[in-house]
Amino acid sequence: MKRPPHALVAAVALSLSVLVAGCSSGDDDDDKRGPGKDTPARLDGDWSVRGALAEVPMSATGDRVFVQTGDLAAAVEAAGLERTDGGDVLDWLPPVTGVGRDGTTSQVFVPLADLVNPTRAGEDRLKAVLGFDLDAVDSFVNQSTPPNDFVVVSGADLSPDLLSDDLVDQDGVLTDVEGEDLAINPQQLDDALSPLGRPTRIRAEEGAVVLSSTTPAVKDWRGDGETLADNESLAAVASALDDAGVYSAVVTEAVSGSDPAAEVLGPNVTPEQLEAVRKQIEGTIPQQPYDAVGIGWAVEDGEARVHVAYHFADDDAASSGLETLEQAWSEGMAVQSRRPMSDYVTVADSATDGPVATITLSMVDQGPPATVLNFLAQQEPVFVSR
Repeated sequence: MKRPPHALVAAVALSLSVLVAGCSSGDDDDDKRGPGKDTPARLDGDWSVRGALAEVPMSATGDRVFVQTGDLAAAVEAAGLERTDGGDVLDWLPPVTGVGRDGTTSQVFVPLADLVNPTRAGEDRLKAVLGFDLDAVDSFVNQSTPPNDFVVVSGADLSPDLLSDDLVDQDGVLTDVEGEDLAINPQQLDDALSPLGRPTRIRAEEGAVVLSSTTPAVKDWRGDGETLADNESLAAVASALDDAGVYSAVVTEAVSGSDPAAEVLGPNVTPEQLEAVRKQIEGTIPQQPYDAVGIGWAVEDGEARVHVAYHFADDDAASSGLETLEQAWSEGMAVQSRRPMSDYVTVADSATDGPVATITLSMVDQGPPATVLNFLAQQEPVFVSR
C-alpha cells in the first residue's frame, strides 16, 4: 500500500469537525448484494460497516480508500436523545458529533459526510438543493479522496419523489449544477451543494439517495460491478467492527513504508529528527505488515469504546502483531504531541480473529473519542505499518 496523499490526511483532519454516528434495523434477504452467502445488506436494510462498503463501487474510490459510515438513528439513541418531526437538526446533531449540550465532550462520535452536514453545507442549502435535510437520514456512507466525494444516505422516507424539482438531468443522472465533473463554478455557489460550486451528481431509489462528485460512480452504484465489500482486507476489518457492535466507523488502507519514522514525520525533516523518532517508535510497530485498518465507535455503560481492527496477512502475523500493538497503545508515545498514549487512552481489551487483530480502547477521563481518528490523521505510529 502506498502512503496516502497529503490531501487525504487534510481531509481526515477536516472531517474531525463534523462527526455523527449510527445503527438501524431490518432483515430482508432479497435486499442483499455481492458474492457469497455472507453478503451484507444495503444501507436501507440492516446497517453495518460491511453493508456500507457494499454501497461503494470501485469506480468511486479514486487513488485511495477512505470510508466513513454510521447510523444516525443509533447515534441519537446512544446520546440519550430523540429526533422529533418538525424539530431542528441542530438540537440533536452536536451531541452525536462529539459536543455535549453543556459544552463538555460527548461520548458519542461519528464522522459525518461533508456534503450532507448542515454545519458545513448549511441546513437551508440541504433542503433547497436536495429537497430533504438530515432529519430524513437514518444512516450514511462516505468514500472521500479529495477532490472525489461519494455519499449514500438512507432513510425510510427517502425516494425519487422527495428530490427537488430544481435538479436537472445531465448524461442520464440528476445534477444540481450543469457542467463537467469536478469543475469549480464560483458563479453557481448559490445553486450548488458543494461549497466550491462543483456539480453533485444525484440518483435516488426508494430508501436511499447517492450523491457523487463524478458521474461514473453514480451510474455504477448498485450495479453488477465490484464494490469495496469485495476487498478481502477491508471486509475483514469491517466484519470485526460489526462483531464489536459499533454504530459508526472509518475504514481505510494502511499507511506503510520501508521507514516508519519517515511515514510519521512526512517530508522536510532533518536526519537528526528522523533518527530521534526511529528510537522513539522502536518496538511499537509490528514486524509483520498489515494492509487495512478500521476504527469503530460504540458506547458501553455511558462511556465511549473505540475498537481498532488491523488486517494482517495471516493468523500468526495477527497474533504477533496484537502483542506489539497492545504495547504501543499502552506504553507508546504520540509523536506529534510528544505525550504518552496513556494520557489519551487505556487498553480495555484485545483479541485476534483469524488475520484480524482488534484493540479496544477507553478514553482517559471521558476524553473525546474523536482523538483516535486524530491519531490516524496525524499518522501516529499506532497507524503506520511496515
